[in-house]
This record gives sequence, C-alpha cells and structure tokens, in this order.
Amino acid sequence: MAEMYAAVVGQNFKIHSILISETEVGSANKVPKLLDLTDYDNWKGRFETHLNGTDTNLWERILSPYERPRVPSNS
Repeated sequence: MAEMYAAVVGQNFKIHSILISETEVGSANKVPKLLDLTDYDNWKGRFETHLNGTDTNLWERILSPYERPRVPSNS
C-alpha cells in the first residue's frame, strides 16, 4: 500500500511540475505568464519567443510605432 501511495504522490508531483512549467514558460497555445515583476526580463524573452512562434512579424509590429491608416481622398 505504501508503494502505491508513493507512486501516486510521485505522479502528482510530476503533473504539478509540468503545469507550473507550462504556466511560467508557456506553450504553443498558452502565453507565458508574468508571475512576479522581478522576473520581467526573463518573461519578456519568453513572451517574444512565443509571439515569434505565432507570427514572425508580430514582435516587430509591437515594437514599431503605430501608423494611423490613411483614408483615400475622393479627388
């Protein structure tokens, strides 16, 4: 019985570790979360990597200044 309990506890720990890792690092479908402001520099790199995996131009669009769309004149 003790061995079975130890196996279950070990599996729960592995699942918990995977979920924590996915929360911090992110995945293909989940954005990495900023859990603490002191970790901003590390998070920024993970966030940039996530965006580049989604769309290679997305990070560049975030960094570039906003350009208001121009309405064509009727002349």
